[in-house]
Amino acid sequence: MTEYYRQKLFQGKAYEVWVVQQLKKKRNLHLEIIDDKVGQYTIGETKQGYEIKNDDKYKDSGNLYIEIAEKTDPKNKKYIASGIFRQDNTHTWIIGNFQEAYMFDKKELIDIYNKKEYFGNIIITKTSNGILLNKPLIDKYNIDHITFE
Repeated sequence: MTEYYRQKLFQGKAYEVWVVQQLKKKRNLHLEIIDDKVGQYTIGETKQGYEIKNDDKYKDSGNLYIEIAEKTDPKNKKYIASGIFRQDNTHTWIIGNFQEAYMFDKKELIDIYNKKEYFGNIIITKTSNGILLNKPLIDKYNIDHITFE
């Protein structure tokens, strides 16, 4: 695991905990984060089927990055299915930043990918592959928009 991957993982976990607290206050939605790796891979990120993702580039780009594959180290030969293609209990994705977040139905995100309805091309980085949703797609497909103070 690279230092960059470790840093992003830490940032993501901190955001996840913060969003869970916000959702409890703003939507009376009580989520339980699964902290251990075995539980995350066999069950999911939360017991209730919600995946929470921090997109720290959203504020500047206006696009949300939806992950489809990853590898923990750029030296690994193959990407593995992750994000919307990870096989777990996730049915709802929450993605955003500390100002706002959007909820999406996971099946809808998979349909966007399969229909090639995403914005631009598939994004390929050293450790992640994903698609972008621009503002018109975000507005069309989100099932909830939450603003934070």
